[in-house]
Amino acid sequence: MIQLLHGADTYQSRRELEAVIAKFRECAAGEYHITRIDAAEDAARLRDIGRTASLFAAEELIVIENVSDAEAGDAARVKAMLPVWEQDPMCAAVFYERKKVATSDPLTKAIVKRSSEVKEFEQLKTGAAKWVLDEAERRGLGLTKQDAAILARRFGEDTWALANEMAKVADGWSLAREERREAVVWNFTDAFFTNRRSSFRPLSEVLDAGEEPIRILGALAGSLRSLALVWHGIQTKKMSAATGTMHPFVARKNETIAKKVDRAALERAFRWLVLCDRELKSGASPAPLPLVKLVLR
Repeated sequence: MIQLLHGADTYQSRRELEAVIAKFRECAAGEYHITRIDAAEDAARLRDIGRTASLFAAEELIVIENVSDAEAGDAARVKAMLPVWEQDPMCAAVFYERKKVATSDPLTKAIVKRSSEVKEFEQLKTGAAKWVLDEAERRGLGLTKQDAAILARRFGEDTWALANEMAKVADGWSLAREERREAVVWNFTDAFFTNRRSSFRPLSEVLDAGEEPIRILGALAGSLRSLALVWHGIQTKKMSAATGTMHPFVARKNETIAKKVDRAALERAFRWLVLCDRELKSGASPAPLPLVKLVLR
């Protein structure tokens, strides 16, 4: 059996995926095995899929997320396994995409053809802020319009992320305070990648605000990953695939920077951040000196 779950409403699609997994556990007779792979992050496991099987599990559920982001060779491997999974009564395969997939894609077309069920979870029709307020009311959470606007601005229409952040608010997390705190950090990371030497003042402001150096470095690493993804999207002309889970604002901001850097500059930045991380964690240099060296080197 093969199923395809896809669409922009990640909250509903995630709930459906977890329901499918729970139902498999409930219905499986005796021993069973569940394999979960994110094709966008774990290509090595994707290449091995179907080559090994549990010696003890009678029934198997294979969950593959974001297979549309897989490299051509890996996609071909998955496509070759489709008829095997379709005919095997002891095996079920579920494909999960956190966006609407293009049915013109050869792999997607093959999945749809062999699927016993295809479910699309459509994009929000009310807007993210309205969805947050409606969902908060349904859950009995006291979110304000300002909270809803902040969440919508930060996570767009990624309903799964919105739902997770709403749970934090219910536990007393202040969105407004966190947004102010993060704005100071992002001012530094933006300055670092546009004009590194000029980022010394924003760095001092972040440190004066009481941020831990290791958290600042983590934010810098996250920004570098986003920049690298956008750069890859520009080079391969597959921007939508490269930035599928990225907030549109972040993608647009990094696109301007990515057009001005090359592969060597990105590799150099990754090396610098690794060295800085090593110095901070090993205590080779007292914090925040490794960050200062990173900015002024």
